[in-house]
Amino acid sequence: DVDATAAFGVLFPELSEAYITVANALVDYDLSADATDVLFTEIELLSVVCGSTAHHCITADGTTWGAESWFDDDYYPGTGTSYAAPIVTGSIALIAEAFPDLSPAAWTARLLASANMGIPGFTEFDTVDFGNGVVKPYDWQYGHGFLDVAAALSPIGDVSFLSGTHVATAERYALGDTHLTGSAAYGDALAGALEGHEI
Repeated sequence: DVDATAAFGVLFPELSEAYITVANALVDYDLSADATDVLFTEIELLSVVCGSTAHHCITADGTTWGAESWFDDDYYPGTGTSYAAPIVTGSIALIAEAFPDLSPAAWTARLLASANMGIPGFTEFDTVDFGNGVVKPYDWQYGHGFLDVAAALSPIGDVSFLSGTHVATAERYALGDTHLTGSAAYGDALAGALEGHEI
C-alpha cells in the first residue's frame, strides 16, 4: 500500500477533492493501432500500487533518458514517481489553461475521468461518479488508469446544453433534448439564417 504522504487525501478528507496520487509504470504500446485508440501490449508497475488511494490515483510513465552530469557523451535512464508526478502536474496545468473557469477539483476530476483503462490486468475495484453521466471504474493497482492528456482536453461524457451563469452551477440539459426557438416576431428569419449550418 502507499505511504502516509501519498495517503494525505485519505487521511485528511478535506484535501481529497483535488488530491492526486501517481503510480509509475513502464508501458509498451501497440504501434500498429489507430492513434485514437491506444493499445497497451504490456505494462510494468515500477512503483507501489495505488492501493487505498486508488479512487484518486492515476498511472503515468515516469521513465526517461537524460545526459549524465559527469560525461558529455553518455545518457542514463531514470525512473520513479519523482519523474511521473511532474508529468501529471504538467497535465493539470494544461487542463487549467484550457478550462480556466473550472475549479481545481474539476480539473482533477477531468484528468481521472479521462484516464485510459486499456491496461492489461486492469480490474474494476470500485467506481467513482464524476457527474454528468460519467461513472468510471478504478483498479487497486493502477487507479483510474494511464494518463491520457488528449482525452482530458476533449469532451468527456454526454454533451450537454448549459443554462446559467457558471458552468459549475448551471442547469444541464441533454443536447438531444434541446431546441432553439424564436418569437413570432422573427418569422422564418431565424430558420433562414441558420439553414445549412451545423450547430
